[in-house]
Amino acid sequence: MTGQLLEKVDLGLQLLFIAATTMVLLAKFNTGLSGFLKYGKTLSSGVQVRQQSHDGRFVEEAPFGFIVRMTLDLKVPKFWFFHFYLLSLVLSTVGFIITHTRLRTKDTTHPFTLPDIQNVGTIPLEISRLAFFLIIGHSSRRFFETLLIFKYNRTSKMNITHYLVGIFFYTAINLQLFLNTDFKVTQKAKPDIVLFLSLLLFLVASTDQFLNHAHLSGIKKYRIPRYGLFQRIVCAHYLDEIFIYLAVFGVLRTRTSFLALVFVIVNLSISAIETRNYYKLREEGKVPKWSIIPFFI
Repeated sequence: MTGQLLEKVDLGLQLLFIAATTMVLLAKFNTGLSGFLKYGKTLSSGVQVRQQSHDGRFVEEAPFGFIVRMTLDLKVPKFWFFHFYLLSLVLSTVGFIITHTRLRTKDTTHPFTLPDIQNVGTIPLEISRLAFFLIIGHSSRRFFETLLIFKYNRTSKMNITHYLVGIFFYTAINLQLFLNTDFKVTQKAKPDIVLFLSLLLFLVASTDQFLNHAHLSGIKKYRIPRYGLFQRIVCAHYLDEIFIYLAVFGVLRTRTSFLALVFVIVNLSISAIETRNYYKLREEGKVPKWSIIPFFI
């Protein structure tokens, strides 16, 4: 594999993150495409491409309406979320083994030393191994949460596009780390305050997200949670996820990891807004003022 090819693949991932972010924004601000934003409790049965506007009239049908209708009708079980974390766990484990082995041996005949790869990465090998370890921790926790903590309703669905985007994201977040790693060990890791704060943020956000997920699993279906930061924002667990990927970016500091973070922020912010709108329509109790980021969204 040539360095030029690796650079092109990484550039392709960057473009795909930009495209995915753009599509989420388009779905939010184009009423005809808003059905793509809904899953689980916000996914109504028989979602229509033509939706009623606030003044009672129908908005124009979405571009390529027939294709949109067909796609919206393709749904998969929501509990398939565990596929994302299993995939990420496998990929990050492989990445950790490769980086750890490369650090431990100088034997160029070892298959994990990747002697044919021209060096294009800028992430020190020690940092890359650390990042893979963090992703292993996050993926394994989320995998076991989906199996042991969350009680998914077997009738709860998500659109096929949500599933495909999830598969893309967790593949890309691991692949971009591999592509940007300095396997030739041309530079040593230089720990700094940003790295330390990123690791601390990752630990705190991961712990808080686990506690939030445990709380969510124990409350009545579709009721507003009231634990911790849920008293101020609707989706505290989404904010934790943003912090987790902010921490990953703080460790890696690459363009691709930044674009992945932007996608996470946009995607989860819009999902949180949709969730708050759902609660406002159906919940008798007081709905928190903010969707995901206090004093901002």
